[in-house]
Amino acid sequence: MQTAFFWITWGVLSWWLLSHFYFTFSKKKLLQLRYLTLGFDVSVLALGFFPWLPAVRGSITGWQLVARGEAFSVWFFVLLVCCVGLLLTNNRVLSKLAVGLGMGLSVWMFVMMVRLVPGSFVLALKDIAPIVAALLLLSGNVTGLLLWQQLDLKK
Repeated sequence: MQTAFFWITWGVLSWWLLSHFYFTFSKKKLLQLRYLTLGFDVSVLALGFFPWLPAVRGSITGWQLVARGEAFSVWFFVLLVCCVGLLLTNNRVLSKLAVGLGMGLSVWMFVMMVRLVPGSFVLALKDIAPIVAALLLLSGNVTGLLLWQQLDLKK
């Protein structure tokens, strides 16, 4: 039953997104997608204040990892800030660069977390910040690709 509910919801959501954002250009849609993608990236930055390592590893936040000089984390957050900055511009090429950078950051996030937490552990509610961040980055990729398509329709 849960599987059927998931696929029905996924199908309806996909149909709605594609019918509203994919086929026709609209300046309003372009701005909505830009703000939505920007919102996902800023939310990931905000999740840096929550624990990214489990309690068994010390409950270290994303920003504490950056302060400690963990190379993967430093590059992740620097590139994420660059992605946000590029999305704030109205330049078509820089917006596409931000979308591409966001897709790269999604992969980087998984590599970073596998490197930081190489084993398995019991997941507690307070340990889900990196999982939510990964889901937000993947959602940002979807809106980013729709934004890319809107930018191409504008041209």
